[in-house]
Amino acid sequence: MTLYQRNETIYLGYRNLGFEILQVATPRAQRWDLSNINGLRSNSISSFLKTNEGELLLGTYGQGIPKMDVRGRAARHLAAASGSSGENQILFMFQSSDGTIWVGTEAGLRTLDLVDNELVSVNYSNESSDLAEHPIIWTANETDHFVWFGSMHDGLFKHEKSPHEFTDNRAIVNQDFSEISYAEKAVYSIESGIGEEIWFSTNQGIARRTSNGKVVQYGEEDGIDGIGFELNSSFQDAFGYLYFGGVNGFYKFHPHDIGEGPSAATIFLNDIVIGGRRIHTDRHHALSQSITLGHKDRFLNLEFSTRDLTDPGSTRYRHKLEGFDDDWVDVGNRGSATYTNLPAGDYVFRAQALNASGIWNLSGISLDIEVKPAPWRTWWAYTLYALFLLGIAYLFLRIYREHMLKKQALEQAREMQRVADHFADELLDQMDIQRVLTDSIHRYNKELLAWANTCIQRSAQYAQGDMEALRSGTDYRLQVLDLVQDALYYRGEELYLDPSAFVGRLFSSAAIRYPDLNQRLIAVNDATSELLPATQAIPLAIIIGELFENSMSHGFSQSTGACCVRVVVSMPSIREVYLEYHDDGAGIPEGLSFEAAEFAGFSIAALAASAANGTLEISPDRQTIHGYFSLSGENNDLDQLP
Repeated sequence: MTLYQRNETIYLGYRNLGFEILQVATPRAQRWDLSNINGLRSNSISSFLKTNEGELLLGTYGQGIPKMDVRGRAARHLAAASGSSGENQILFMFQSSDGTIWVGTEAGLRTLDLVDNELVSVNYSNESSDLAEHPIIWTANETDHFVWFGSMHDGLFKHEKSPHEFTDNRAIVNQDFSEISYAEKAVYSIESGIGEEIWFSTNQGIARRTSNGKVVQYGEEDGIDGIGFELNSSFQDAFGYLYFGGVNGFYKFHPHDIGEGPSAATIFLNDIVIGGRRIHTDRHHALSQSITLGHKDRFLNLEFSTRDLTDPGSTRYRHKLEGFDDDWVDVGNRGSATYTNLPAGDYVFRAQALNASGIWNLSGISLDIEVKPAPWRTWWAYTLYALFLLGIAYLFLRIYREHMLKKQALEQAREMQRVADHFADELLDQMDIQRVLTDSIHRYNKELLAWANTCIQRSAQYAQGDMEALRSGTDYRLQVLDLVQDALYYRGEELYLDPSAFVGRLFSSAAIRYPDLNQRLIAVNDATSELLPATQAIPLAIIIGELFENSMSHGFSQSTGACCVRVVVSMPSIREVYLEYHDDGAGIPEGLSFEAAEFAGFSIAALAASAANGTLEISPDRQTIHGYFSLSGENNDLDQLP
């Protein structure tokens, strides 16, 4: 599949059998089977490269580029199979004298970055409109100033070598490529000639590009029997002889022995037919030549030829009307072009010819064509149209503005009346809202004062003359009612309590009353955030406050470790409230219950449960309190207070 020579070593790559290394001084060869090395699955070898640093790189068709360790019989991937399948199908590798490693793949031309061990895409920067977006490059060579690349379908490319800039030890390659007059050809192999001259095999024979840019094609008339050349099958020996391999063997020649070869054919513009008028001309390649067509000239025919009678049947023509044709139009050996009904504008007609030697005359002929617009499509006609339309628009604008002024005056009067009516309605609505809010706050304050009075009375009843206990209990219970106010929200026409916000504030207040115990306290707030009517939620808040105070002052009094309190408030339905209070303290002593309360806190909690249409139950472990409350019906809390 490929052959590569470096000094006294020859590398032979096979399509499916790996590769061999031959030393010229010895008759034996080393055989390599890549399928047994580091999991490489491809034995299809497409190219070899011995870098300037002496490393052997191997191009495979399907598995990217491994770097070979010949002595250790091992390989390491540089461009692994993680990329696109096209990038892993290597066609050739070439290192130019400036150190750049060029890699041709089925996905396009790449450069190999040995720092990051990755293939870097090459961007083609050129002015040729015939260039394919991603040409397949499969061979390369270089002269003193250029690196030359041959493509599968798009001809020959050159890259001008220039000093590299370096960033983080990476060379920045000048990616400026230009195409040189050999589009639509397959270039198989390239060899340098004399100076900047290059020779290359193509699908039409062997071609030479001279130092001044002229391309000469050599075919059967020059002694080349066939045009079946092999990819990358060329060589230049120490005496300067060039060898190009094909299906019929090698062609050997020395560039000094080859003449200048055939030149491009001169193309002439013979006749111009505009409508039924024929304009005869003998001038060719006249850049100043131009014609003008009127709006009635709907037919244009241009006839051109090379006037080469040696082999006129092999001459090919192509033409292009810049400004009208998107690309070149190939007309075979018929030297004429016809255009009908050209739009008004400026155009440039160009024609080129390919002679029997396969050489395009790229300068060809050039003709400037101006198509005049019809009188009713000239600039002054459009100016008159615009002025007429502006006059009509101005007239309609005046009528419209007068109509709109009257309409706006009426709408403004209606709007002022609507705003006045709306303001009056808003004022009445606000007065109603203020009245409802005042009534709601009055009911809540009345409820709150009644509970404050109840708490003070029960505290005095159970204090038994202990003024300090009475003061402390009264202060705490009033503080609980104050926390209730902080968790209230006004919605619609009523006040509502957020149980979760209340429990959170209650836990936070423990830091002031019990600073030492608060450092060991783990408080879990599982209370719902669903809002409860304020007058019905006050008893629930009082119950939670009394149970929390009992835990802090009695349940954890003998504890020295961490203490845990968990409060759960949920609503199984819109008319039910469930309370679960749990602590891991000493628990409620046996015999103590809400029905026969011996302390002010239990008495107040039992009274609050009754006011909330509910019950309180002590669990068998005496550490959990369960409360069940009903929100159904009107709740006459004030009537249930003593």
